Amino acid sequence: MAGHPAYILYTVLMGIALLIGGIALLASRRNKVVFRVFVASLPVFLAVQCYYWIPDANRYAKGYLFPSRTYSCADAEELRDLVLPLPRRTVLTGKEDACSPNYATPWGIEAYRSFYKDELEALRSRGVIREYRYIEAKESGRTVRWSYVAVLPSGSELEILLREAEGSGLMTIDYKENQGTPSA
Repeated sequence: MAGHPAYILYTVLMGIALLIGGIALLASRRNKVVFRVFVASLPVFLAVQCYYWIPDANRYAKGYLFPSRTYSCADAEELRDLVLPLPRRTVLTGKEDACSPNYATPWGIEAYRSFYKDELEALRSRGVIREYRYIEAKESGRTVRWSYVAVLPSGSELEILLREAEGSGLMTIDYKENQGTPSA
């Protein structure tokens, strides 16, 4: 099920509107305008229902209409000025007001590696991060997780993790604060 409880109310209200349109169509049999409006409303109704109830369709539409362009977090002092670009058509899947680290991206592993290699290299050359490294995790002989770990000037780490899931990726950005003294 797609992510918002209000979708149930929207679906019921749209169904009622469609029912009223059908009744209006039956009541005015000869009115071509009512017929055309009713016929035009059916594909709109179906498209909206797909958006509401099919998570892949929801993410696909959001990726084009309302993509997340950057990761930023005002909760951690160290991350307030850090703006980490996200790949095109990446969609936030968590809460917007809580430094949510959860995203869905349509890009595969090669595009992910290429994008973040370039972006992290640019951040390193500007002095925003100290260094970065690439890590692959394997289970049962096959790679299931890919991540870049960016080390901030304080020694804290920002891990950008991609897990592959049926044609798209689930991306997580995890901040690990440095508990000790910063190393040079």
